[in-house]
Amino acid sequence: MADLGGDFIKLIETIEAIVGGGIFSLVMLWIVFTFYPIPAEQYIYTPDVPLAQYEEYEMTHVESPYDGESELYFPLTEAERDLVERVVSAEARGEPYRGIKAVAQVIVDRVRSDSWEGEDVTAILTRRNQFAAPHQGYISENVRNAVAEVFDQGYRVTESPITAFYSTKGGFVSRWHESLVHVTTIGNHRFFRLAGEV
Repeated sequence: MADLGGDFIKLIETIEAIVGGGIFSLVMLWIVFTFYPIPAEQYIYTPDVPLAQYEEYEMTHVESPYDGESELYFPLTEAERDLVERVVSAEARGEPYRGIKAVAQVIVDRVRSDSWEGEDVTAILTRRNQFAAPHQGYISENVRNAVAEVFDQGYRVTESPITAFYSTKGGFVSRWHESLVHVTTIGNHRFFRLAGEV
């Protein structure tokens, strides 16, 4: 759990002092732990990578070709951006920040590949059984920032294209994905490309 500082501890102590223990106290503590706001700086612009993996992150992070003055790297309409953010959120919520960017990169790489059906973002994302259904809830700042870095600024997690991925949660193994060229693993996701994609 994130360190929420002295104010949080004081709040807990105040609740315990007021209710004097018991079931009501436990319920109140659950409410505080569930809904107490976490400071924004703890989850915005933070590559959520374990310390031991920072060296790997620095080695595989690819700088942006976007110069900040020309047009956006991969322009999106408002509707397309909303769809991309919702699909990325559905696929990568709870994954490391770098993993969220990698999922966004998959979308860019698929649109630009001749090997996948769909000529634009919407066609790629709405094709049956290719991506998760768009998330209908809150879109986190991490997701919005990751999509902006990949689509607006041109950041890539890998130099190699990544056009397919799957989640290994629960020990799941996708034989079809594993028949492709493995590029990288980030969090619970394994990322791949087709043999002819370079």
